Order: sequence, then C-alpha cells, then structure tokens
Amino acid sequence: MAQLSGDIELMPISDLVAWIANRNLTGQLTASRGNVERSFIVAKGLVRQGASTDTREYLGQHLINFGYINEQQLEKAFQTQRETTVPLGRILLMVGELTEEQLNRALAFKVRESLLDTFEWQTGSFSLEDGETGKREMDLVVAVALAEAHSEGLSRARLWREMRAIFPSGDLRCSVQSRPHACSAHDGRLLDLLAHGLTIGDLLLELRALDFHVYARLYDLHQRGHIRPLPAAPVAATAPAASEAATQETMRSALAQQDYGQAFTSAQRVLERDAHNAEALAAMRVSQQHVAADIKERGLDRGSVPTLLIDREQATSGQLTAKERYVLSRIDGERTLNQIIQVSPVSEVELLHIVEKLRAQGLVGLKKG
Repeated sequence: MAQLSGDIELMPISDLVAWIANRNLTGQLTASRGNVERSFIVAKGLVRQGASTDTREYLGQHLINFGYINEQQLEKAFQTQRETTVPLGRILLMVGELTEEQLNRALAFKVRESLLDTFEWQTGSFSLEDGETGKREMDLVVAVALAEAHSEGLSRARLWREMRAIFPSGDLRCSVQSRPHACSAHDGRLLDLLAHGLTIGDLLLELRALDFHVYARLYDLHQRGHIRPLPAAPVAATAPAASEAATQETMRSALAQQDYGQAFTSAQRVLERDAHNAEALAAMRVSQQHVAADIKERGLDRGSVPTLLIDREQATSGQLTAKERYVLSRIDGERTLNQIIQVSPVSEVELLHIVEKLRAQGLVGLKKG
C-alpha cells in the first residue's frame, strides 16, 4: 500500500489537500500536531469521514454549540452509551433529543471544520495512505468536497490575518459598546459572556466552539462598533510581551528540570496567547505523556466529587488559565469528576491535572461520590 508522509512546515495541509483533490485520490489523510491527531477518510476527492482527538471537536460538543442538546442530555446519552456501546448520535436519535437532519448537519460541520482548521497548522506532520478504508455505514450523508474546502480555506486565511490584527491573543477581553438591533441568540450569549469579563479563551470553552467561528463573530461585532478589545494589561505596552517571554522561559526551565506538571501548565498559558506556538506545542506533547502517567499512578478516583473550599469569586480571582477557570465553573459539589469529564471540552488528562493543581493550592477538595 503506497504512503506519503512529511512535515506540515514543508508541505502545508492546504497544498496537500489540493494535490489530493486534483488527482481524485482515495485513502486516509492523517495530520498530527502537539497532542492532537486528526484523520480523514477520502474517496475520489470527497471526505467521507473524519475523526479528531481534540475534545472540542467531539460530536457532543458540537451538538451543545448548536443548541440541540444541553450538558445534562449529553451526560445521560453517555451513560446509555457505556451500557449499550451504541454510537452517541444514534442514542440521541432514539430518545428523541435529536432529529436525523440535526445529526447529519452536526456531523458534516464537525468534519468540515476539523479539516479547515487543520489548514491553519503551521507545524506538525502528515501521512497519506492510499486505498479504501473506513466503515461505509459511518459515511457523511453529504461528503465534503476537498476542492471546495481548499478554496474556502484560502478565503479564511485572509480573514484570519485581519482578525488576528484586532484580536491577537486568546487572553484578551472586550468591552461591549452596544447591542445589534437584530441580535441572534448566539451573538446575545457571546455579548453576555463578554460583559461578564470573560476572555476570548473563556468564550471558546463556554460556547464549545472552534476558534474560527468565535473570532469571526467577534470580528463582525467589532467592525459594526458593538465591541472593543481592551488592553491586555493597564501597564506599559511591553509588559504583555515580557510576560509571554517569562512564561516560555518558565516552560523551558520546567522541562529541563523534568517538572512536567509546571511545563504542562506553562505550555497551556503560551498556547492561550498563541495557538500555533511550535515550542509550546512540543512541550505540551512531551509533558502530557508524563502528566498522564503520573495521574494514572496516583489512581485518582473519577467517581469522587470535587468541591470548592473557598468562595467562588475568590477561587477565580487569581492568575488562572481559561481551562482552569472553566473547570472551576463546573465544580458544584454534586457532579463527579467522571461526569464533568464526559461533557467537557477540556481533555481528560488536562482536566485531572487541573483538579490536582487546584487541590494543591487549597482551592478544591474531593469527597466520595
């Protein structure tokens, strides 16, 4: 079976996709960056299936983002899935929480957006293996055309440059200047979250949305004068850059000293500001392996219930990452770790690492479920 592989830095995924489309190829395209791997089943220039290890791209997260289901419905569906092994989407159809049209729309969106987001990767590796693969019963109802995706990707690249000029970092906050006269439910919620002081990184987690769609809505609202980016800090303009440099230096030092927990946290902070930082992505990949092994060795009981040990406002007032703030917001003293993990856009390893870190800081405790 023929195979092609290489570095994304040398051959961007968008160029590779154009090459596959022009040759009408059939096979499996896999791309890896940091701790994320995405794969796409292609048949004669059409993407039939897609999968990703990025928790935000799981079907359940998209269904919540679309407003089709809520966390409680997703949690119940997961419980049924554990008992029956029936695919999640099929379970939601059977219990009447979802229609065929909604499921098909979410699946097509999931695959298309995963592919388009991969075009943005500047580092990583890819492999292309030819030949038929994948279970045909899992095919999309309407396959994604690679040629069309490539064309859209070029348009998005131009828009990304404009958006990043206004919103260069995920840790930015925005002030709400006004609200559109005709405001969609999605924009209304986005504006409410901004008004409560959430960063862009916080928005991505709360909305269960991929980066492009949140930034695109922010860009549109900014262009119409409804929101305004706030300065990163009320100090000299050089401070944010110095802070980022200091975080990267902490990350390097932690790796050198084999303090993988600190390296993991520092890499997260760097990636909140710059999702394409190659050094942080590499540090995340290396440190996550050790963090996962440490969590396994500790045997953390996923059936235990996390509780806040101090006032919620005090718990979120420190220098926390967006993911740390998200995890704290889901701790209600009732849900188990496993229940929080199941419906979270944060990966299991990251979430458990955050809980352990918050325990060490005296912010969170665990009680038996």
